[in-house]
Amino acid sequence: MDISLFKNSDPLLFLEVFEDAVKSIRKGAVDWNFPKDGQPKLGNMDSVGWLVTNGLISLISVDAPCADVMTAVARTLGSPELVVFFQEKSFWEFALYVDQAPVINFSTAPAQWGEVDPSAYFGTAQDLAEIWKVPVERIERYMVDWGLTERWIEEYKVMSPTYLMRGQKAYPEDEYEYGKIYQGFDFIRALGGHLQDKKQFIVHLPPPQRIKAN
Repeated sequence: MDISLFKNSDPLLFLEVFEDAVKSIRKGAVDWNFPKDGQPKLGNMDSVGWLVTNGLISLISVDAPCADVMTAVARTLGSPELVVFFQEKSFWEFALYVDQAPVINFSTAPAQWGEVDPSAYFGTAQDLAEIWKVPVERIERYMVDWGLTERWIEEYKVMSPTYLMRGQKAYPEDEYEYGKIYQGFDFIRALGGHLQDKKQFIVHLPPPQRIKAN
């Protein structure tokens, strides 16, 4: 699951921009009445998104590649885009883009990817605070390498890695501790996101346009 965040104080404008981006790039319309009966089948999320808006920022959570739409939305809004990645039911990461250029790339568990060039991760909590307009003291404790020692965990099993600050939370008001993948939700809330907002939609997007071979 990936969650894209946009700085935006006008949710109605955001919805308009989102619809226009889908029409322009996917050559189709957003189906706001999806699903019509029951819940969508989560096993096939090729074109299903979960849209949440509020007065501070707007969020889109998708289980399918929607970078084409997200980039267009950020460009039109003139907004930075912050994408939180929930990886393999194990750990979370995020990337921050300004004018479609990456300015922060962070992981709570970079060692999980094996030997990675240190330059692959860059940016600081101070950079995020300045761009997102939040106090650095409110987000800096999330940007910690957990020090995981297990390479992967099996689905649905309890993770018991050796990690820094075992059992502690980044901030007292958080719901999740270091080492828990859903600490990423606490991070999103610290940035102003409200994941339990009333205005939640499960929407259907047209599939990406296929490039025809010559």
